[in-house]
Amino acid sequence: MKLLLILLILASCGKNELDDLIRINTEKDPRKTLTTDETFIKYIELFRQDHITFTGYNINLSKIPINFGTIKKGYLGVCFYYGKNGRWGEVKIDKSLWENLNEKEKELLINHELGHCALDRRHNDDTHENVPISLMNTYHIGNNYGKYTKAYLIELFTKNTDIIKAEISEVTQ
Repeated sequence: MKLLLILLILASCGKNELDDLIRINTEKDPRKTLTTDETFIKYIELFRQDHITFTGYNINLSKIPINFGTIKKGYLGVCFYYGKNGRWGEVKIDKSLWENLNEKEKELLINHELGHCALDRRHNDDTHENVPISLMNTYHIGNNYGKYTKAYLIELFTKNTDIIKAEISEVTQ
């Protein structure tokens, strides 16, 4: 079961780009709530603090609510963009799958989905020595997130893959 959850961590994004980044063109904000479930507050704050650390400036996440919701079966989370140019965003998380994740996996999931909704990041499935070089990998980072957390965060916020590649090379030598 644990292996399945680790494999699902980024498979939450599904089989193609639009599966966990869904854009819906609408004139009105369709979100039912603008508040975030308190479960996610600490992960949002970590994301915000990491953004400040690695970019030097604050990011406003107050308009991207994160809540438990019904999403495609087997997906951990989905970022929804509504309106032209992603004017409104929200993240929905599968509660039953969330409850089986450890703290690092939860942090990874929220960082990944906010990577879509707050940073407008797409999936990056590139690897270096068979290790994913981006937290925005579609399918699997697994234990590598704990091993290379800082390097993955640098890549998430700056798109710079040099540090993660160097760390992977150092470990695999």
